[in-house]
Amino acid sequence: MTPEDFREFVTLFGRTAEVYGRPLPPDGALTVMFNALADCTLEEIRAALTAHIRSCKFMPRPADLLEQIRGSEEDRARAAWHRALAACRRVGTWISVYFDDPAVHYAVERLGGWPALGAVSGADLPFREKDFCYWYARAERAALAWDTVPPVLMGQHHLLSRGGLFPPPPPVPADERTAAALPRGPAIAPGTGAPQGALFRAGAAPLRDVLRSLGEAVHA
Repeated sequence: MTPEDFREFVTLFGRTAEVYGRPLPPDGALTVMFNALADCTLEEIRAALTAHIRSCKFMPRPADLLEQIRGSEEDRARAAWHRALAACRRVGTWISVYFDDPAVHYAVERLGGWPALGAVSGADLPFREKDFCYWYARAERAALAWDTVPPVLMGQHHLLSRGGLFPPPPPVPADERTAAALPRGPAIAPGTGAPQGALFRAGAAPLRDVLRSLGEAVHA
């Protein structure tokens, strides 16, 4: 929502309060609620209020509406797990990837990294899902930002080529949702001054420079 939506937001809550026979919350409380729900659209708020009225006898709180819109914490964690697995199976673990959700990066790293996720066997999947959901929920509750998690999930090529002759290919978006949200590439921690993709070139000298150095050494 934008600041221009505040008046309509107050109107929606006023009508909801009438349904429950309660007074409209004071302006200060409405402002706090509006800010807590700012990431949602008015259409989502309207639909969530309707769903809440149908299923609950008490006035809605921001957390109630967010759960109607985004699902429960457990629902979101499981959805993120299946999203990570789908990307792993589609992209593979040889190249590096990035998601649009820092909580996914945190949870995958806690499981041992991108290649480790790809190595999980069928029998271990339920246990790794439980672990992933635990770490994802922790990251979400802590509201982890990009400067607290790796900007990319490193693939095997990158891990094996550190300092080598052949720099790995740039990371790819994990799925269409990520490509739409981060069209310019993976997030780089603020303040590093690193351009897009610089992380994957660091420590790997360009091949032409290496060959030039070898030629100079031979003819010295």
